[in-house]
Amino acid sequence: MRTAIQAGFLLAIVGMPIVYLMYFFVLNDFKNKLITLNKDAWDRFVGIGAPQNLENAYRALQQSSKGQLAGIALCDEVMLARKEAARLLYVAMSLFMLVLAVGLTEAVLHK
Repeated sequence: MRTAIQAGFLLAIVGMPIVYLMYFFVLNDFKNKLITLNKDAWDRFVGIGAPQNLENAYRALQQSSKGQLAGIALCDEVMLARKEAARLLYVAMSLFMLVLAVGLTEAVLHK
C-alpha cells in the first residue's frame, strides 16, 4: 500500500507542472477565441483598450460559466474552449491537493 501511495505521489508531482502548463496554453487559447469570436463581450467585460492578459482571461473564465459574459451570449467554440480550460484547471488543482494531502500525511505519520 505504501508503494502505491508513493507512486501516486511521484506521478502527481511530475504531472502537476505539465497539467498547469497545458492549462495556461488552453486558457490563452480561450482568451484568443473570446477576443476573436466575441469581441463585443470581451470589450464590455474588461473595457476597451484593457490589457489582454491571463488575469483578465481567468476572470472571464470564471464569469462565463452560464454561457454569457457581460450579458452577451458566447458562441459554441468559445464555450468549448472554456470547458477545456476549466477541466484542466480542475485536474491541476486535484493533483496539487493530492500532493499536499500525501505530503502532510507522510510528515505526520513519520514524525
